[in-house]
Amino acid sequence: MATEGARAVIEHGFTTVGLERIKGETMVANERSRSVMVKLGMRHTRIEHRTWEDPLPGVEQGEWLAEISRDEWLAQGS
Repeated sequence: MATEGARAVIEHGFTTVGLERIKGETMVANERSRSVMVKLGMRHTRIEHRTWEDPLPGVEQGEWLAEISRDEWLAQGS
């Protein structure tokens, strides 16, 4: 269900809003969210390490950043 919802948001961003690029992020420890982004065709760009006032378990692994451009999305046949 998360993949379908995120796919609808990406489609809206590119077709209705006219965005050129969509970025996303999740904790490295959140394998399921990373998997959703990969299924959507988003490509991993980097890992960032941040300081949090009240950190969640796994935060030491960093934040997993990904993105997809309109051209990449269109090339998928979306």
